[in-house]
Amino acid sequence: MYDPCMGSGSLLLNAKKYAAEPDYIRYYGQELMTSTYNLARMNMFLHGIVPKNQKLRNGDTLDGDWPVDEETDFNMVLMNPPYSAK
Repeated sequence: MYDPCMGSGSLLLNAKKYAAEPDYIRYYGQELMTSTYNLARMNMFLHGIVPKNQKLRNGDTLDGDWPVDEETDFNMVLMNPPYSAK
């Protein structure tokens, strides 16, 4: 599951509720703001997501999408677009 504008990671964590086998989900996310990215990492740990199932990046989705040298074959992509971005 990939969220290119993950913010604090809450949308990724909410989608977990609808999975038949939530322990097998791999969470991919990208967030521009470093403080919000760190909050997403903390939320994953607080919700019991093991580190091997987390692949979170501190990066800018609008200027540089997910790196091409990493896995991009996602089963689900979800996001709340960054409406406040200039």
